[in-house]
Amino acid sequence: MVTDGFGLTLSGSESGAIGYLIDGVPPGIQRNKIDTTTHSNADGWESSQPSVRKAVPDTTFTLLYDPTIATALYAAAAAEPATAVETWTITDSDGSTWVCDGYILELGVDAIPTDDGIKQTITMAWTGEPVYTAAA
Repeated sequence: MVTDGFGLTLSGSESGAIGYLIDGVPPGIQRNKIDTTTHSNADGWESSQPSVRKAVPDTTFTLLYDPTIATALYAAAAAEPATAVETWTITDSDGSTWVCDGYILELGVDAIPTDDGIKQTITMAWTGEPVYTAAA
């Protein structure tokens, strides 16, 4: 079954729901690569092996600017390092969730058009392992 992205939500354990998402990509997993190429690779092919280290790449979401949540967003973005990390939940329209600890790395407002909604971007830095739960 194919699921469209309509209804995607983002919420923080401290910041609350970040409404009006236009688009975004749930957290993925990136693994480091260890280069094992040597001069004895006679066939000329590079070789590598997977590292045990994994990371979650930064994720950027686009949302419509909402003045009712702007204060909470800016407070979360400016939080001291000791309190900046919170648990974030991304919920898909089918009820699937991605949950990961992280913090707001960057928060900005795009151009302010005269004939369209104001768009805002929020970039999340993730600090742990994302947990995906499929819809029931």
